[in-house]
Amino acid sequence: NKKHDYDGLTESGIFLPNSPELSDTDKVFHIRIKRVFDIFGTAATRIHENIWYLSPNLRSELIFDTTFPNFVFEQLASNDYTQTPWVTLTSPAENPDKSMRFTPPLFDPVTGVWMVSAILPLYVDDKWVGSLGEDMQLTKVLAFMFNQQSVYDQTQHFLTDNQGNFILAGQWQDKLESSKTANKTLIENESGLQDIMQKPTRVGEFSLLSRQVTVDGKSYIAIGTSIAPMGWHYIKLISIDAILKPIQQQLVILFIAILAVTLLSGWVIRIAVNRILISRISKLTTAMSLYESGKTYDTDYKDTGKDEISQTVSAFSAMAERIDKYIDQLAESQQALIESENRWRIALKAAGDGVWELNVFSGEVIYSENWPESLGYENSHFPRSFHDTLELLHPDDIETTRMKINLSLESHQQYFNEFRIRRADGSWAWILGRGMVIERDEDDNPLRMVGTNTDITDFKNIQQELKSYSENLRELLEISPIAVRIATDRGRRILFANKQFLKLTNRQGHAPFEINPIQFYADKEAYIDILNRVDNGETISNQLLEFNTKSGDKHWALCSYSPLHYAGENCNIAWFFDVTERIKADEALKLHASVFENAWEGILITDKENNIVSVNRAFTEITGYTSTEVIGRNPSFLGAGKQTSAFYEEMWSTIQNKGRWRGEVWNRKKNGDLFAEILTVSAIRNDKDEIINHLGLFVDITEIKKTERLLVNMAHYDSLTQLANRTLLSERLEQSLLMAEQNGQLLAVCFLDLDGFKPINDKFGHDIGDKILQEISKRLKDVIRNGDTAARLGGDEFVVLIANITSLNELYPILRRINSTVAELVDVNGEQHRVTTSIGVAIYPYDDVDGDTLIRHADMAMYEAKQAGRDGYHVFDSQLDQQMYENQSKIGLIAKALENEEFRLFYQPKVDLKNHKVIGVEALIRWQHPEKGLLGALSFLPYIESHDINVLVGDWVLETAIAQLLQWQTETPDLHVSINVSAKQIQHPDFIRKLEKLLAAYPSISPENIQLEILETSALETIQTAQVVEASERLLGVSFALDDFGTGYSSLSYLKKLPVKTLKIDQSFVKTMLTDQEDLAIVKAIIELADVFKQDTVAEGVETEAHFAKLIELGCFIAQGYAIAKPMPADEVTAWIRQYEA
Repeated sequence: NKKHDYDGLTESGIFLPNSPELSDTDKVFHIRIKRVFDIFGTAATRIHENIWYLSPNLRSELIFDTTFPNFVFEQLASNDYTQTPWVTLTSPAENPDKSMRFTPPLFDPVTGVWMVSAILPLYVDDKWVGSLGEDMQLTKVLAFMFNQQSVYDQTQHFLTDNQGNFILAGQWQDKLESSKTANKTLIENESGLQDIMQKPTRVGEFSLLSRQVTVDGKSYIAIGTSIAPMGWHYIKLISIDAILKPIQQQLVILFIAILAVTLLSGWVIRIAVNRILISRISKLTTAMSLYESGKTYDTDYKDTGKDEISQTVSAFSAMAERIDKYIDQLAESQQALIESENRWRIALKAAGDGVWELNVFSGEVIYSENWPESLGYENSHFPRSFHDTLELLHPDDIETTRMKINLSLESHQQYFNEFRIRRADGSWAWILGRGMVIERDEDDNPLRMVGTNTDITDFKNIQQELKSYSENLRELLEISPIAVRIATDRGRRILFANKQFLKLTNRQGHAPFEINPIQFYADKEAYIDILNRVDNGETISNQLLEFNTKSGDKHWALCSYSPLHYAGENCNIAWFFDVTERIKADEALKLHASVFENAWEGILITDKENNIVSVNRAFTEITGYTSTEVIGRNPSFLGAGKQTSAFYEEMWSTIQNKGRWRGEVWNRKKNGDLFAEILTVSAIRNDKDEIINHLGLFVDITEIKKTERLLVNMAHYDSLTQLANRTLLSERLEQSLLMAEQNGQLLAVCFLDLDGFKPINDKFGHDIGDKILQEISKRLKDVIRNGDTAARLGGDEFVVLIANITSLNELYPILRRINSTVAELVDVNGEQHRVTTSIGVAIYPYDDVDGDTLIRHADMAMYEAKQAGRDGYHVFDSQLDQQMYENQSKIGLIAKALENEEFRLFYQPKVDLKNHKVIGVEALIRWQHPEKGLLGALSFLPYIESHDINVLVGDWVLETAIAQLLQWQTETPDLHVSINVSAKQIQHPDFIRKLEKLLAAYPSISPENIQLEILETSALETIQTAQVVEASERLLGVSFALDDFGTGYSSLSYLKKLPVKTLKIDQSFVKTMLTDQEDLAIVKAIIELADVFKQDTVAEGVETEAHFAKLIELGCFIAQGYAIAKPMPADEVTAWIRQYEA
């Protein structure tokens, strides 16, 4: 406690020697004593008075000294009090009866005075742990005995304790004080005085020990007494010379004048001495004896003189009054403390509450004695640690309790929790736990937390019974098909509303309870009239009223109202039968007629014989025929003859079997023009499932077809050269590959790059360059065969597909022809330009790869042709380059994708099936490929599984997911995120350090909200994985899940050692468990295994609601899969959660 703001006047101090080894229990023990001293130490207000505690083993000291508040900082840390009387006199060896003792007088070098201490041994659990003491200034207590207050000069005072140690030593006082310890050898040369010191004395009264004793050559009268309860001996030596000196002086003066009266004078002197000195001293000693024996000090004894004896009597009276007052105050304080403790103990016992104190650092918990007993446990058998106590809690309450305790420790909030705990007889008790942190360190870390536990089992049972009764009543009303509500305050406040009423008013949750029901009524005056009539005891039935809903929809209902006494209030109950649909049906008939006539689409209706019975206005506008011209006719008269009879047979078969057909049809207008339409024909059936009508709905798409043809051309051909573009090239390439495979022929993919084109384009401009490209394109179309394809990829790059060849000997002439044709001069605006081409060729099936790879291989071969001197061709050698190129290329693309930020994280929700709550999401990586679009993880992760870039991608996933979790915190603070980590990533030497650094960068995110998933097969690779998992959970608080569990052949012993929190059941078992008994047995076994190891389970690949029910039956409540939601971008997650939990 050596701090800048330390105030020794109001606070006690703890002082330790160099490098003390204090356990947590020792620290708590010292802090508790300090707090007691801080409260009671302020009562020690007399000068030099203090209270203290000394430890014999730890050599620690705890003291409250208001006279010298900085005393503690003037002591050396090496001071050792353990061998002083302050400690030794309370030890079991010196003080077996554990009684209070007084130390010999000890000279305090700091205060510069002699002190005596009242000391008491301190025992905890019958173990001696040190001394408690109070220091008092001896010279103040016995001030009246010192020489300066003596009646006679040269009077000497001796005071010894019951061990013979000197407290006052007469003329040897200076020597005693300079020795700083009691010294029994001070008077070894004074045999007379030694004899007197051995004589017995009586308590409470002075006795004459010697009429004359010689000390240091002088004669004295010796008197003495004993002082209880300390057992001290007080000896007073009165100099005979000092007593007789004034008398002798008088005798000398009177000797000459009054010799005759010498005898009479002696007699008078004797009487005077007796009256003035001895009798008064006897009365004083009698008073002191009575006071020492515990009797009230005799205030009737007064000595009103001004000599030393009178002053002694006054000092003794004042001292006695102060001591009495102090003892009374101390007794009152002790009694008040005892009564307060008794009241507190009785109150706790009567209330059945238990008090607990948690040491946050060590996890130790101290409980009040009555708490274990209330649960049927013996005190010695009840857990003494937070972790062990959690084992007694109901499994469903452990995590909630831990979470709320941690929340209170971290957030300065009070702890409040209801949980179940197992009694000694195995039954469960409901407990209300409350607490708060009462001590933190300088960094605001919690050190100590206290609280109470209250058994609320009876209250819970009553609450459950009332809830069941209420739920039964409410259930009857809730399942009623008629809307019901109960209102009070003359119908202005709703107390109860069932689901049908919420549906009627289009309100959710508690919204109707916060609104005056009058707002639901379109005619508010009618509702007020009804309320007035009901208040008068009238029952009203079947009133048709219009309702306004939150969405603005209108509802009509037949309403009945009746007075009711409910929940101790005068209320009214109302029933509402919704007739909105009936009213809407009437309106719908009118609406349908209007829609039919005003629809933009052409509509015709035929009878069961397919003769037209009605057409709308749009039909006439599109076809040119009026309704009079077509009614009664078969719609086939509109046909343009472009569809075959087989087409129409299939159409009518679909209508007959499926009830609907939709497709594209060409028909002819009245003026003879053809038009294309999208036609939908639906069969209309009666209650007997017989077709009674056909409904035709069509839209004129003639202009759309024209635009479509234009777009198709733009989509497949290069706008500059009219050669095939990439899209058409890809289609042609796939077709050519299929034909080559079917016919057993070769396909040559030729990649062309113009040599010398760029300088021309840069020098003469793009217009000249474009004309050259157009001319080269024309030459390519002329030189290739029918059935071959020439395509422009962009710039000066072209691809030519040469198909239907059986050998390379057929290919080489074509290649040479292409080279020579391209190399011919090109005339543009009178200027001659010459370019050549380098050709790379990939041959299928010699190069047995897909189309994209063939083009890449041809591109590689083209570079070989350029290096060989340009204006030539080179054939790709697939046998040597295929594997290396593929792998390196894909790894390079992945590295580039990471650099270009092409990766995305999608999130698939994990939900609690039982409570319909979203508990978290799993982060899944996707590649937003610039050409291929969104790619799944399996399309690229396998290529980097053993490559170093795997770690970089994994680090990106970790940081991105945690950063996203931070953004979600404001809306979904309890959301957890699961992040997949690979074996290579988790085995990296810096994995834990990087994870710790990442968590430190996001301090507001709790590590408990993050779970890392590792494949079961990866977890089995090395023992290092298990060590990293254990260290991450223990040091950082991040939990792990074992992904695809059931596919990795984990042994039970390994699973027991691997500290994972969650087992994720592989989707291959979950998907088929409803149809495959073996998979069902595996799923069940995994759930039971997880229960044994106290692990959570998550079912992957849940695809139907039937899976939900089965998983809940088996005891697995957490699931994810397409039946819940597909993986989605981060910006869609919170909206999906709100919709799911609504």
